[in-house]
This record gives sequence, C-alpha cells and structure tokens, in this order.
Amino acid sequence: MKAFLRFTAALCISLLPALALAQAYPQRPIRIIVPFPPGGTSDILGRVLGERLSDAWGQPVIVENRGGGGGSIGMDAVRKAAPDGYTLALANQFIVTTSVLNKSVSFDVDRDFQGVALVATTPLVLVANPAVKAANLRELTDLLRGNPKKFAYASCSLGSPLHFAGEEYKFLAKVSMLHSPYRGCAPAVMDVIAGQVQLGVVTLGSALPHVKSGKLKAIATTGAQRASAAPDVPTFRESGVPGLESYELDSWYGILAPAGTPAEVLNALTPEVMKIMAQPDVQAKLSAAGFDRLIGDGKQLVKLINDDFSNFRRIAEVAHIKLE
Repeated sequence: MKAFLRFTAALCISLLPALALAQAYPQRPIRIIVPFPPGGTSDILGRVLGERLSDAWGQPVIVENRGGGGGSIGMDAVRKAAPDGYTLALANQFIVTTSVLNKSVSFDVDRDFQGVALVATTPLVLVANPAVKAANLRELTDLLRGNPKKFAYASCSLGSPLHFAGEEYKFLAKVSMLHSPYRGCAPAVMDVIAGQVQLGVVTLGSALPHVKSGKLKAIATTGAQRASAAPDVPTFRESGVPGLESYELDSWYGILAPAGTPAEVLNALTPEVMKIMAQPDVQAKLSAAGFDRLIGDGKQLVKLINDDFSNFRRIAEVAHIKLE
C-alpha cells in the first residue's frame, strides 16, 4: 500500500506542470512576431489581434516587427523560441514563396512550426496609373501583347506572393511585362501613382484609398470571388481572357507556434483567436482595411500551407520565377 501511495504521489507531482499549464495559460506576456516591417497588412492584423488577446486574458501581448529576408528573419526567431505558447508568428504566404525560391532558408515549415489559427485573407489587386489606356483586364492584356517589354509592374517584394501573381498572369495570358520589385507595398503604390512604373500587383488594402480617390485604376482582383471591400472591381476570372478562367491567388494570414508547443496551450489559444477574429467589430475594421473573412483552426491553416507549396512550386517552374 505504501508503495502504491508513493507511486500515486509521484504521478500527481509529474502531472502538476501540465495541469498548471492547461489551467493557467497565459501567465505572462505573449509575444507575436510579425516578420515584416511596421505598417503593412500583417502588422495591422497583429495589432488588432494582440489588443483583443490582451483584453481577453489580462496579459500584455507584445507585437514585435522583425522584417527582412522575405520573412525569414522573423520566422527563424520563432523557430528558435521555447515551444510554450509565449512566442508566436503572424505569418503569411511569404513563408511558402521564400521556401520555394530559397533552398537555404533556416526554417522548414513542416518541421519547425505548428498551426494555431487561420485569421484572414486579402485578395491582391492589379492596379494601373490612370494614364494607362485600359479600363479592364481584357483591354490591358491586348495593350501588353501589342507592346512587348514596354510596360512594367511593381510588386511589394521580390519572391513574394504578389510577384508570383504577376508572373502567373504573364504566363497564362501570354503577355510581356517587366518586374520591378519594391521593399513594401507603400512605395510600390506611390511609384505607380507617380508614373514611375505603369502597373502594380499590390495588396488591396494598400491600394484601395488611392483607387477611391482616383489616383489609381483597379483593373482586377485575384480572388475566386469579388472582394467584399471592393465589390465593383472584377476578378481575373471574370475578364474573359483565355487562360484565366481558374486564376486565383489570395493572400492568407495565420498564427504559427514553434513545433512542440503543448496541446493544452493550443487548445486554449486556437479557439480564443478564432473567437476574436469572428467578432463583428473586428471584421468591420478589417474589411475597411481590405481584408476578407477567412477563419479556421490550425489544421485548416496547415492544409492551406501545403496546398500553396504545391501551387507555388508549379508557378515557379512554369513561369521561371527566380530570385533575380
């Protein structure tokens, strides 16, 4: 009997850390690393989510921007963090495109991270300077075909989903455009407005205020359906251009944790994040910034990542995308 009691006591003691973790998480500040500079769409999402998590749990949530390397610097910091739920990443498709194009990145998405939640999506948009003589994608396609290598398009970063979106359009529609990569959507948008480059593939949120003011023309969005924030802008699919009938390349955003994060933490974190993102006022704020609603759990996020790996490898191969 004494041996049994000693065994029972030892078992209870061994379970105390897990029980405490499950009951008390979080006990201290949480850090959300955004692997991009301040002011972008990921930063907006991170700060909205961080504020609401802090309100819900009574713990500070620190949003830390670690830009550089196509998101690899910030993701490497999360990879190296303790898997305890106190360091998270707000990632997007850059982690896929960076991995597809750069075999020397320090992280492996499957090996180093666990999905927490899928929090939003935003369509990309092809915009034009108002001087470009095309009112829609069919007219623009004809213009590009008739003027090979005379037009260029800006993207928000080399090797980004926006770069992939532009190159896939070129390949499928059989048009010629030079690629002009920028360090961020804000400078890319400003140069399209100024006429330094005629076209741009940028996030909808970065372009929408300038479309509304008439400084930019929105040619087409990249989603399967029209964006809720820009219902008057047709999709690539609607253009009638042969080859674009199935064109779709939205940009998603999700929360990732280091591999090995306990299930107890994920079971607390995932539903709380999903509940916050579904709140009507959060959705209204994000919609005004150009986001569409797309909320899911960690498994749905991981599936989306795996699907994107297949899709982006295909695009990189057929469109000959390389880190120039």
